[in-house]
Amino acid sequence: MSRAHTIGNLLGFGIGDSPYLEGLQNDPEQLYHRATQALLEFFRATCSRSPLLLVLEDLHWADSSSLQLLNWLINALAETPLLVISITRTGEEQAPLPLQSDSLPVHHLPLKPLDQQESRRLIAVILSKMPGVPPALEELIINKAQGNPFYIEELIQSLVENHIILKTAPQWQVDPTRLVALNVPQTLTGLLQARFDALPQPMQETLRQAAVIGPLFWTAAVQALAVEAPTTESVLPASALNNREDCAEHLEYLVQRGILVRHPDSTFVGTQEYAFRHVLMHEVVYESTLHRLRRAYHARAARWFSSHNEERAGDLSGWVAEHLLNAGARTEAIAALFQAGQQAAARFANEQAIEYFTRALTLTQESDNTQRYALYLALESIFEITSDSHAQQQVLTTLESLVEALNDDHRRLEIALRQAVFSEATGDYPTAITAANRAITLAQTLQIPCQEAEGHLVWGRGLTRQGEYSLAQQQFEQASHMLKGLDQPSIQCAGTTAHQRQKILADITRALGVVHWYQGQYEQARSCYETALQHYREVSYTRGEAQCLNNLGVLVSDSNPDEGLNFHRQALAKYREIGNRSGEGSALSNIASLLVTRGELDTARTAYLQALELRRAAKDRWAETVVLSNLGEIALQQGRFEEARSCFEQSLQRNREIGNRQGVGGNLGNLGVTALQRGDYVTARELLEQAIASARELGLRRAECDTLLALCQLHHESDELEPARQHGEQALQIARELRHRATEAEALIELGYIRQRLGELKLADTDFQKALEIQRGMGQYHLALKSRAALAQLALEQGTLTLAQKRAEDVWHALQNQVLSNTDGAAQIYLACYRVFVTFGDKRADLVLEQAYQLLHERAAGLPDSDDRRRFLEAVPAHRDIIAAWDRRHP
Repeated sequence: MSRAHTIGNLLGFGIGDSPYLEGLQNDPEQLYHRATQALLEFFRATCSRSPLLLVLEDLHWADSSSLQLLNWLINALAETPLLVISITRTGEEQAPLPLQSDSLPVHHLPLKPLDQQESRRLIAVILSKMPGVPPALEELIINKAQGNPFYIEELIQSLVENHIILKTAPQWQVDPTRLVALNVPQTLTGLLQARFDALPQPMQETLRQAAVIGPLFWTAAVQALAVEAPTTESVLPASALNNREDCAEHLEYLVQRGILVRHPDSTFVGTQEYAFRHVLMHEVVYESTLHRLRRAYHARAARWFSSHNEERAGDLSGWVAEHLLNAGARTEAIAALFQAGQQAAARFANEQAIEYFTRALTLTQESDNTQRYALYLALESIFEITSDSHAQQQVLTTLESLVEALNDDHRRLEIALRQAVFSEATGDYPTAITAANRAITLAQTLQIPCQEAEGHLVWGRGLTRQGEYSLAQQQFEQASHMLKGLDQPSIQCAGTTAHQRQKILADITRALGVVHWYQGQYEQARSCYETALQHYREVSYTRGEAQCLNNLGVLVSDSNPDEGLNFHRQALAKYREIGNRSGEGSALSNIASLLVTRGELDTARTAYLQALELRRAAKDRWAETVVLSNLGEIALQQGRFEEARSCFEQSLQRNREIGNRQGVGGNLGNLGVTALQRGDYVTARELLEQAIASARELGLRRAECDTLLALCQLHHESDELEPARQHGEQALQIARELRHRATEAEALIELGYIRQRLGELKLADTDFQKALEIQRGMGQYHLALKSRAALAQLALEQGTLTLAQKRAEDVWHALQNQVLSNTDGAAQIYLACYRVFVTFGDKRADLVLEQAYQLLHERAAGLPDSDDRRRFLEAVPAHRDIIAAWDRRHP
């Protein structure tokens, strides 16, 4: 029953106060995802019992949201025994088909004009009761129809109605005298007009009334236009006023004449549904209706649809608006379009909502700032959902101007919060904090504590992104304290319900957990996540519940990977339960990230590719950029440099399109590291300098730390040891402040290498030992190989040969169970083992060197040209040393 109600709501049926939708009405996205998931499960269950044929007629009338749903559903059913036949008209020869699929074969069967032989067969079938079709009649029909089967049918029907073809028993006959005198219209439109003109006047008027309603109409709707009511417009002639019985009789007569078709089922209960047999007939009849009658009929049609709006959960507001526009009722049409947009947004039909709101704006007077503000505010919320940040920013700029024109502090508060949320989402954290601060000041003045708490929440998120965890914690705690101090029936929250307040409190508590996690306060973080999880469950906010499960998975993954994986799988199940494909992609990404820390890069890559497909299906462009970067990082770690660069560049392009400055900076850093590992130090330096400038401008300390570490490596490999040490020490300091242990270990290893070259061997030993301790404590044994190999080479340099040999032996044994091509710093690990083994005359030296040499050439082979390959092999010090050692062993 729950699934039936969610699907019914999606399809626009009036569900009322359904207990199955409780807690979901204020979350259109979650409700939409649940409904689409239920619809998918219904079709899968149906297809599991037997193959299914799905016929979609008149698909050219489908709205954009319906087509989006159909395309998703058909692609999701790719592995089921399903055949879809869709019938549509295209206005242009090269127009795209309504249904598209990348995973299913699509066969386009265009209907071409009939040739003469096919036309003769069709004529013979229609006139099968005639002993033989006279050649003159056959040639007349073929010459006039020009291969149009509908024209053939209409012309034959016209001949019957004009008593040229006589339906005599037992066989039909032709009146040759009337056939000779027949004047056949030259066009199909002319033929249809002639058929319409030949109808009795009452039938014509009923047909005109039906045409005003639309290609699809209902007996009760036609009766509402035809029967005089107290509010009847005086322009209606007497011929336009029929009684209810006449309408029903006329419609059935028109079905018999082949002008209309009767549908077996009706959209509305208690009234018969009809449709024009052909759209051209509808157009002909509509155009024959006088303009003054059209306006009167459209006004009545609008009233009829409005009276049935609740029956269709407000789904008819778009039709109401169209009729009001055609009736000349501009103001009422704007209101109806606004309502239609709101109802489309409530069904998560975002493209439709944008169309309605935009159309209403074009009709709204420039001077009507109140109406324009409401429409632009509605558009802004849709652009946020669709991740169209450029459009969203333009709308926010317009809203700020309108707010000043209206001089309304409540609206100023509303827009300040929207600007803060937008800026935080697009990585402009200073602007987010400024806007949040402005919102807090306004909320305090207006005494609206809920909005003040939201301001503190956004401010805290901005500070979190900038690494200011203590300050962020203060903001979240203040927001939490404010909400907890409110009584449930408080009237000081600008219409915010208790349900909404509890969700905001859950968001704050979860954000506080993230801050505790960043600060290494894991017990407090877990307590916050579990409290938020409970809040989300109490308000039936499954998406928030899944987000908390993801947070818990990240929290425990370092100390207990199995428990972390369990949390991520629970989150994945929750997202799949509500059909949230973007969230499903998030959970898969977290699972993949956990696999990366284990060194299972191939399995992680498969999970990321699944996540990417889901993110794209959900049109979640921000999340798509993250997954592309993840895939690039795996490709880079495995030495597939061109694939890595392609992923990072795609991510960079998307981030620039959506205005995500944080993402752009991260992509520049990733591209810089890619160039660095290829030995292209000039490009690497340029990109990394841009990346660190971006990180510092936005206050992104984690990104700054990562970029400093890359610059440390760049200077080190360029023999610029002092700048390398400075960058490494800065990176180490930030990593410790952020309590990011994995990055701390990486910084210690880089500093160890530098100190080793500077002759500071004891300090280098300390750095390598600390890094090893951190990596072992985090269970990152595959990464620990790098620090273990460094310690082996350091012992060799210190002259403690027995220790060097033991450490190299340990690394060698670990290599037997690990694919080193999946390990960061593979060349340095091979080189360290080789140097120790060759010192002792160990025969494994040649084997290690051969593996290192082959790995380098495999990776070089993936580079696009000889200059790139030569630079990779000769510019990077470790690579150069391996090649030199190989040349010495193989002169």
